[in-house]
Amino acid sequence: MTRTLRRLAVYAAGGALAAGGALALGATQAQAIDCGSSSPSFSGITDSAFDGQSGLAPELTSFDTMLDTACRMSFRAGLLAPLLGGDALFFIVNTDGNPATGDPLADGADAVIATVGDNFSNPPPLLARWNGSAIDFATGVFLPKLDERGGADASLGQLGIGAPAQISLRSATVYSAGGNSYRDSAPNANEPPLPMFVAFSPPAPPPAPPAPPPAPVAPPAAPVTAARPATSGACTSAQARVRTLTRQINQAKRQRAKARTVAARRAANKRLVRLTRARTLAIRAARGACPTQQTESPRSSADQVARLQAAFEQLRR
Repeated sequence: MTRTLRRLAVYAAGGALAAGGALALGATQAQAIDCGSSSPSFSGITDSAFDGQSGLAPELTSFDTMLDTACRMSFRAGLLAPLLGGDALFFIVNTDGNPATGDPLADGADAVIATVGDNFSNPPPLLARWNGSAIDFATGVFLPKLDERGGADASLGQLGIGAPAQISLRSATVYSAGGNSYRDSAPNANEPPLPMFVAFSPPAPPPAPPAPPPAPVAPPAAPVTAARPATSGACTSAQARVRTLTRQINQAKRQRAKARTVAARRAANKRLVRLTRARTLAIRAARGACPTQQTESPRSSADQVARLQAAFEQLRR
């Protein structure tokens, strides 16, 4: 998978030629229309639970995308375990089916939703768009966080889908450590991306608004400052438990990579799943013991963007 996404440009180009003139392959800003209602559609795939590169990449077992009637798309990845430090998850979207209008080394991607892993609690997913020369994570916007496995919802407008089109989709993961990277992809890197047709209609014109009544003037609210209690012993113990399980999970990943038989690898996978579940419970306990502690990633947004940009570059090689 050293050229995980480069060879996929061939598949994307072939799909665009097959579509011919039947679909609008690119919507300029002048052609773009707002979505008032959309036709429900779905695209999904299952993936082997044992094909992550070297046994270290976050293992994808499925990838599903759904469009509802309210112009919103949902993206879900079936990960064997929540994302951890060094992990990253990407939903790669070619929003117009045209490989010439997006990243040529990433299925012609026009939009990418990405989540970077953290050893305590993952930050929300980041939506980045193609700026004409690159997927621009620096100007991306954060979407609401749904879970620790990088699930995301985005509107067609946020994704930049401005006209009905045959889009294409792919999910990919990267684990980076010691200057090396390990990947998994659904569909696999040697397979074309998932197709999905997106159809929608513009909103009806709104009725003329009635004259607004005069607004009452409310008195300003007095600021309230709550005292921050000191960290308790239970909180410190719970956080230490999370760190211990995280180290054990990373050790289990390395042991899985060294497994030489199917039985040994399955045993390592079972241990990894068991440890991950224990870590999830430990995180919940830590949140209960530390109600005023910051439960999101302590890293800054700039650090998240830099790590996502670096991981995405590993996918494009």
